[in-house]
Amino acid sequence: MDNPRIIRQSGAFFLFGINGIKEKPAALKYNYKTYLIRKEYKKNISRQLEAIGIDEGTLFPEIEHVAEHVKINITYVKNNVKNT
Repeated sequence: MDNPRIIRQSGAFFLFGINGIKEKPAALKYNYKTYLIRKEYKKNISRQLEAIGIDEGTLFPEIEHVAEHVKINITYVKNNVKNT
């Protein structure tokens, strides 16, 4: 596998034609949940995810996303570092 985004996101692919029907995806037994997150919690959750290595730069490894992530973090540090 040589797609950086798929590798960084631990991506997966859908399988078609497993049961001889090419138009239908394979039946995979996977339970998932949907969560609605209120807008006011977004920054805090983003910082918590970033603390464990999940951020725009790791999810989207293309240069424009990594550059935007770096720019946002530099701005955050500049605005939150106290002069001593």
